Amino acid sequence: MLNSIKPLLTRSNRVSGYTNQFPIQVALATAIAKSLREGKYTGNVGKPDKLVLVGHSFGSAISAAVLAAAPELAEGLVLTGKCSEL
Repeated sequence: MLNSIKPLLTRSNRVSGYTNQFPIQVALATAIAKSLREGKYTGNVGKPDKLVLVGHSFGSAISAAVLAAAPELAEGLVLTGKCSEL
């Protein structure tokens, strides 16, 4: 019987969706922040004087990674429900 369930007890070789999607989400968030800095998506408001990234849970990890790679993109960072394991 143990031989019949042994495949069920081994760890999956599949990559976590979080691990797989993280670099893609960081790249997208970086592109959006750059676009906002240039005044895209802001209409008549124009270019923002300051930009603050806000993230919750997985979004906190994404926002933190954006600013770690490009700190000039925002003046502030708000992290809530921080995702501690990626």
